[in-house]
Amino acid sequence: MIGCINYMNLATARAVHRVREVGVRKTFGATLSQLIYKFLCESILFILIAFLIAIVSAAFLIPHLGKFVDSNLTVAYVWDASLFGAFPVLVILIGLIAGS
Repeated sequence: MIGCINYMNLATARAVHRVREVGVRKTFGATLSQLIYKFLCESILFILIAFLIAIVSAAFLIPHLGKFVDSNLTVAYVWDASLFGAFPVLVILIGLIAGS
């Protein structure tokens, strides 16, 4: 949730620099729904990339962290087949929240 709020804050700060892009798109005939769709898709794409980086990083770094803290940490639950159906839903949901 904190990541979504941070992303929304950064996107709002970047909005000043994207005014020209929106203006050009509106000049070429883009509708409000097309602009909303574009920004939401962009947000979902960023979340997907971040999600993939997080999963790969967790898979490689958690065992090393377990050795560092002298504990038996594993990421076996990440590779559970039942969660693979939830991952796309989670990415889209977080992308929509962050893109709002």
